[in-house]
Amino acid sequence: MYGPVRAACVIVCIAATTALTRPAEAANARAEAAAQSALGKAESDFLAMNYATAAARLDKALRTCAPTNCSIATQAALLRDIGTMEFRAGDRGLAGNAFREAIKLQPNIDLNPSYDSPDLRAAWAEIKGGGAPAPAPAPAQSPTASPEPAASPSAPAVPPPPTFPQPTGDFTHTPVPEQKTDTPLPIYVEGGPVGVSHVIVRYKSQEEGDESEWNHIDLARVSNGWGGTIPCNAVLAGTVRYFIQAYNRDMDPVASNGDAKKPYQVPIREELHGPAPHLPGRAPPKACHATAKAKAAAPPPPPTQQQETSSEGQPATDCEPGTPGCDKHVEKTDTDEEPAPKAAPASRMKAPRIWVGASFALDILSIPAGDNLCLLHPNGPMGGQPLNDKLIYCTDPGNADFPTRNPAIGPGLNMQLFNNGMGQAGHSDGGDALGTMHLMASVDAVLSDNFLLGGRVGFTFNGYPGQAAQNDGHAARLPALYLEGRLTFVYGDRALARPGVAPVLFVGAGYGEFDGHLSGVAVVPPPMSGGVAQQVPVNFWVTSGPFFGAFGVGVRFSPVMRWALQAAVRANIATNGVGIVPSLGPELAIQYGF
Repeated sequence: MYGPVRAACVIVCIAATTALTRPAEAANARAEAAAQSALGKAESDFLAMNYATAAARLDKALRTCAPTNCSIATQAALLRDIGTMEFRAGDRGLAGNAFREAIKLQPNIDLNPSYDSPDLRAAWAEIKGGGAPAPAPAPAQSPTASPEPAASPSAPAVPPPPTFPQPTGDFTHTPVPEQKTDTPLPIYVEGGPVGVSHVIVRYKSQEEGDESEWNHIDLARVSNGWGGTIPCNAVLAGTVRYFIQAYNRDMDPVASNGDAKKPYQVPIREELHGPAPHLPGRAPPKACHATAKAKAAAPPPPPTQQQETSSEGQPATDCEPGTPGCDKHVEKTDTDEEPAPKAAPASRMKAPRIWVGASFALDILSIPAGDNLCLLHPNGPMGGQPLNDKLIYCTDPGNADFPTRNPAIGPGLNMQLFNNGMGQAGHSDGGDALGTMHLMASVDAVLSDNFLLGGRVGFTFNGYPGQAAQNDGHAARLPALYLEGRLTFVYGDRALARPGVAPVLFVGAGYGEFDGHLSGVAVVPPPMSGGVAQQVPVNFWVTSGPFFGAFGVGVRFSPVMRWALQAAVRANIATNGVGIVPSLGPELAIQYGF
């Protein structure tokens, strides 16, 4: 019986084991896949210098794997890469512990090729027992400086940098923890809204106060985002402040991280606590200038040498950051990275400061109704001026004043009109009339992103053709001349600094003629000696000038940065020596900015 019973037990155990291991195998497959995914995503975090994020991602995968859900090789890889992230974050103690655990699990494991670098290789070799690495070169010192004691791997000689509260925004951006003085400061962003075509960083150095203007750099496409470096002349001991702005193709602002009141802040130090920051896939930028100590220790150039050179073979300079010509040198000795693309054209970044253009305006006047509008005062101080209280002047088909002001003929013709007695010496039913037109050239200076101040000069046509109104002081002496000073307000955020559509208000004042007329008939009775009454076609003119004020409201459309079209309705109030003459009409303009 023993044999069959033993056989049955073996069969039952095998079946139970099979039933229990199948779900475990499925769980192992999922954990293994999750760990491999974490290893891949950590590489992206590493490129963005998000070392803490990468370490947390790998640690979560390791907890899922332990103790037997993943292969030994996968667990060792997770520990190895955790150590790399901690090393880059500046915690060499944690990095060493993670390296030791990885080597315990898999003694033949090596560094991840994606992260390999001389300093990391040296720390790895020391933990793995491959011999003590050669010490890293110490910072340049003067010949008399005493050597400083070497720091232990777990206690760096340079203290960690201070931390600051940092803003957030539309992009994914983690500021570098620190940077060395006189070394370009890398900026890298990812994400952002759809339609971003231009990203800039506005920055200030430690020495620039709150009242100074913000400098800016353009970011270029780097890896999966946008990147660039703040130049050396702003990377001074203390902090660098900056914020990020993004624009679409029309240069409309569409995204931002931080602002002038809440910028990012990066400590700038003489020595770094952690690794030198860099853009994804690129080497850390090099310092721009030799230090004063290095210059003092350098031997003088031979007499035949025309130009001193730096250790990298580039021309050296004695200029200080921020002085004229220094920025040009920085560009030549900055880094061995690929050259950054050219900045966006100035027309896309700098709004025009002067606008020139041409405009056209039409006046619409109201002509009052009345009878005997062509009669003149026969004598006295008002002799020869219109007798009507509306101050309407008449002209005949030849555009001459009617009745004529010729002293040999005019008084007699005026008496004939008086003798009519039927109210037919010029009758008008009144109404609105198209009046004077103005063609102008304009120049406007930009006072701010919303205000323009300028003037218009041009000529007026379709006005009163006679001479009597000017002689009487009820019209401009130079009726064809148009002069105007104008203040314009364009509504909207940075309305004059970007293309788009914006409402417009303006006020103006100047010298010009504003006239209008309607047509009618005047009946001239026969003289006393007999004859036939005559019907004379006449025009009834309302005249005004020379001074006027104007107010307008309309819309301004700027399809691109340097061109603008404007349409408005303007109201005018002109003087005629006795009262005011109002008029209303459209104004159209085209402008070019530079």
